Amino acid sequence: MLGGLALLILVLAVVAVRRRGPLRISADPQSLSVPPGGSSTLAITLRNTSGRTEKVLLDGAASRGWEIEIPEHVLELPGGGSQTVEAVVAASRRASGSELVLVAVGPRQGVQAARLTVQLSVTRDE
Repeated sequence: MLGGLALLILVLAVVAVRRRGPLRISADPQSLSVPPGGSSTLAITLRNTSGRTEKVLLDGAASRGWEIEIPEHVLELPGGGSQTVEAVVAASRRASGSELVLVAVGPRQGVQAARLTVQLSVTRDE
């Protein structure tokens, strides 16, 4: 069953697919492999292609066994500007492959959501 935050992110992701606004989101790397019980860093970049400053909410969710820590959830992006946030993605000892859905939403009317999916995998010792 989806938690409240995961459900909100899912709804925002659907909105992002249907309407393209001035926000752009990218991640480096575009897929991430993490050892069981370990963590790795993901660089998330938000771009504002509009001509005015936008306040943006950034969040993410993945399936059970995965945690994402984003140190800055609310960002203020100047018109034409961008900002990169370093997020920590951790896998539990029982985690399996998943998708991390990242969503950026501008709360001001007329600013649409941006969505990105990052593939997550678990590095297993052979």
